[in-house]
Amino acid sequence: MVQGPTMSDLLLSAIFTAFTMVRVIKGSWLRNPQYLATGILGAIVGTLVLHAYWPAYDDD
Repeated sequence: MVQGPTMSDLLLSAIFTAFTMVRVIKGSWLRNPQYLATGILGAIVGTLVLHAYWPAYDDD
């Protein structure tokens, strides 16, 4: 049976994507910490919502 990504894999991927998108779109993280914080929070909320509707990946 093929195992898909776990919750922690999805969360780490979402947070790294938030870092990258803020860096590409808004520039330096130190000049724009509010965008980085919003991106990280959005990544966490999005991952939790996805997990709430599609929890099958964490089954053992």
